[in-house]
Amino acid sequence: EHPSILKAKDYQQHDHGPALVYEYDPDAVRLDHLLLHLEDTKRLEMYQAVSLLRNIAEAVQYAHGQKLFHRALSPQSIYVRKIDDDYKVKICNWSTAERVYETETKQVTAFSHLTRLVQEDAGPYVALESHSLADADGVHMDVFSLGTIAYHIFTGKKPAENDLELQDKLSRG
Repeated sequence: EHPSILKAKDYQQHDHGPALVYEYDPDAVRLDHLLLHLEDTKRLEMYQAVSLLRNIAEAVQYAHGQKLFHRALSPQSIYVRKIDDDYKVKICNWSTAERVYETETKQVTAFSHLTRLVQEDAGPYVALESHSLADADGVHMDVFSLGTIAYHIFTGKKPAENDLELQDKLSRG
């Protein structure tokens, strides 16, 4: 449990299989929607941007300390809520996560290829190795995603329109 990670509140059986019920905040919006709404002003105030990114990074650092790696972090998987002049975050969509156990050499993940679970809009934020390497390093993937999210927060622009454009930008340096 971490204050910036969305909590599962209940487990239920459904006609379509098992379901997790998560906490709900009616005042929270997805980070991509917040950034889209800010396009008139292009970006957050510097203090807000730094605080927002720090909250996201601290939650990811906590998860990594628990040997849990998101692997597909993007603005689509982060909810934000404005409190006074600050933003609080909740990271969600952990269905792409991977857990590594130190006592054993096994890794537990629901899927080996993330591209089957990642929304197309999230593509420019996800490390390129997620598309081809089943054993890509979760830490490196999350750090890459933090960098792309930081780029968007501080510049007011997406790092690319899609994963192919991102690959092209990165290959050109």
